[in-house]
Amino acid sequence: MKLSREQIQFINDYLENSDIIHIDIRLEMVDHVASNIEERISNGDKRDFYFIFKDYMVKNKSLLLKNNKKFLRAAEIKILKAIGRTMLSFYGILVFAISFASIYLMSINVNSVVFVPYILSAPIIGFVIFAITYFSGMKFFKLDRYSSIERLGFVCGMFFQLFYFVSIFYKNILEQKTIVLALIAGFSMVLLFALAKVYTQMVAYYRNRFEFVE
Repeated sequence: MKLSREQIQFINDYLENSDIIHIDIRLEMVDHVASNIEERISNGDKRDFYFIFKDYMVKNKSLLLKNNKKFLRAAEIKILKAIGRTMLSFYGILVFAISFASIYLMSINVNSVVFVPYILSAPIIGFVIFAITYFSGMKFFKLDRYSSIERLGFVCGMFFQLFYFVSIFYKNILEQKTIVLALIAGFSMVLLFALAKVYTQMVAYYRNRFEFVE
């Protein structure tokens, strides 16, 4: 027994009105609740959907809302796997190779003192652009919020900042060992590429999975 689109939409609206604002967490909850109700119907519960849903939420709502870490973890696992696949994909390797080769060749043909400061700041600038685009999209275009993207983005942002500040103290070393700088910067750029690409993939994933949920 599968629930109708209207019934799925009803569950989504109920959870959204319960302040589950991040769509990845909310849709994981929708999937969980719908599966439990479908199981009850399959096991012989002949009542109307709304009565089954009401009884389920009376018993489970507080626990469901408190344990949203379970649903966040499920969403984060999907994202981490997707980022790993993207970084190891053809395009991920290509981004790394181009970044690495460009920086290394510049170190040979240009005074490293000139270009090293730009290389050091490039990942954090790229992340800031991604963050501005993400939050601007929510504010001006009413795009959905993704808790897993925001949490993972925060971790990546901290990594880029750490890379930037640590590299300042070792700037003289990096100017002499530009191959190390090229490796670190290449990794940073492919991570930024993967984060941006996976965000678009996650949007498509949840929209395709629940294409009728508004």
